[in-house]
Amino acid sequence: MCGTGYWSGHVHAFQAWQVAQRSGREREFCEQHFISAPTMEMVYWMRVQLLRQMRTFSIILHGCENTLHFNSNSKKWTVVKAALCTGTSPNLILVDREHMLLRTQKELTVMFHPLSTLHECPTSPYTSVAASHSAIVETLPSDWLIYEISRSGQFCHARCCTVVSPITVAFFAGAARVPQDCAFEAKMCCGGGVAES
Repeated sequence: MCGTGYWSGHVHAFQAWQVAQRSGREREFCEQHFISAPTMEMVYWMRVQLLRQMRTFSIILHGCENTLHFNSNSKKWTVVKAALCTGTSPNLILVDREHMLLRTQKELTVMFHPLSTLHECPTSPYTSVAASHSAIVETLPSDWLIYEISRSGQFCHARCCTVVSPITVAFFAGAARVPQDCAFEAKMCCGGGVAES
């Protein structure tokens, strides 16, 4: 959601689904935005289950209906994005600023899905989709995004994207592993000891 400063399709989608559900337009909303109602319901019920568990363990007192003050991290976007990064790993996009492209481990070129909150249509009939995409990529505040992938033929689209910081990726995007042969090569190169300067 570029306009609100969140840069997150995940949060926006869930909040918009909640509004649609309360107004009785859940089915229409899900069809219009290609959102899975069962997935949204699963997230909702997971939240309910966590609340019940916190009450069971007396983290939240029974009978306390106003749980807003217990949810102290819900407005801390760094915490929310860290949780999203952990849950979606290894679905990471690296922004290639030199070529103004989005890349993943498996895809050399990824575009934002037309329904993504980070996608913008060309503002002029003389602006190409590629130029519009490059302009969006240029404005991204970080070189990393988490995403859900969507394929349509030969094209790879990223939807439900959320911009995350490099430090969030370093800490929460899964195990950082160096292949064993790299350590072996370093040992051989340095003669089994410390490298000479």
